[in-house]
Amino acid sequence: MREETGTFQDLRPAGADEGFGAPLGPHAPTARGARGARDARGGSAPASDSDEGAPLTGIELVPRSSGQILDTAFELLRGRFGLYVLAAGSVWFVERAGRLLLGVGALYSRDAGTDSSTRLAVQVLDYAAALFAHQYAIVFVALLAWPAVLGGRARFGASCLRLLVWSVPLFLFLVAVLAVNVLGVLTTCGLGFFYFPWKTTLTSYAFVLERAGFGGAFRRSFLLTSHTGWSNEAFFGFLRWAAVFGAGLFVNWGLGTLVDVTDFPGVRQSAVDATGIPGAVYDWSLVLLTTLVRAVSSAIVGVVFLAYYVDCRVRRDGLDLVRTLERLRAQWKSAEPAAVPPGGAS
Repeated sequence: MREETGTFQDLRPAGADEGFGAPLGPHAPTARGARGARDARGGSAPASDSDEGAPLTGIELVPRSSGQILDTAFELLRGRFGLYVLAAGSVWFVERAGRLLLGVGALYSRDAGTDSSTRLAVQVLDYAAALFAHQYAIVFVALLAWPAVLGGRARFGASCLRLLVWSVPLFLFLVAVLAVNVLGVLTTCGLGFFYFPWKTTLTSYAFVLERAGFGGAFRRSFLLTSHTGWSNEAFFGFLRWAAVFGAGLFVNWGLGTLVDVTDFPGVRQSAVDATGIPGAVYDWSLVLLTTLVRAVSSAIVGVVFLAYYVDCRVRRDGLDLVRTLERLRAQWKSAEPAAVPPGGAS
């Protein structure tokens, strides 16, 4: 952190892998700064994956308002939007194709001969599958977008492999996050309806990007979104989250509604009768179309929340650094020898 400007040089410790976002700290120079220092010394280093192509400069690590967070997110989206949609689409295609192959849509209909309790159970499971697919998609997008924050290059294969390896732990972790939110709201009689979603917003990012573990991800998310007591800073911190979360929710609900309409029981038959195309062609065309719509939604939401995560990191790491500097200054002052008057002590 530069004291004269109050801005950060980087979020990574020295030697951290740009592609996987190891635990961050404000201690090391940026990738851009490291390359500049290396060039100033006249040295060179072998090119890595993150140095291929046009160099990226990352984003400026300064605290931002909610509007600036959204601007940062769309700057990140503009660079690799197609890649993020492809990543999210690879997750959503599994969910949408599985839904078709299992005949979930047919079970919604009263003509299928299923009772009301069975239809309700199917609806709950269908909603849960879509919810988890959305979470997996935004995590995949975050893994790809994270190197752009640090000024590096995304590695699709490595990110995909990491998501596959972490698929089961991530699923269990997402179940735990959902349980914490539900239990938190129930035990507070609804008073925690906004509090717990706010505090657990960054758990997935801490779990994957910082490798914080189950308990560590919850602690990290609570820490990143915490402020000092009931202060103005805490109030504005909640408003920042509400604005960012609301923007993501608007995109997700807006595009998701288009998909939900096509899932209504009578829509398929009406569309097939009106167009005259074979049912199988309609079904798989709809799978591809709804996959694209869902992927666009998850890509936008994933990058928006990543930009919010970075802002929380900057604020929290900056606060920790300022407190450390103040403590060190106090120690240095207390350790200074007492001034001796001219002529020596009498």
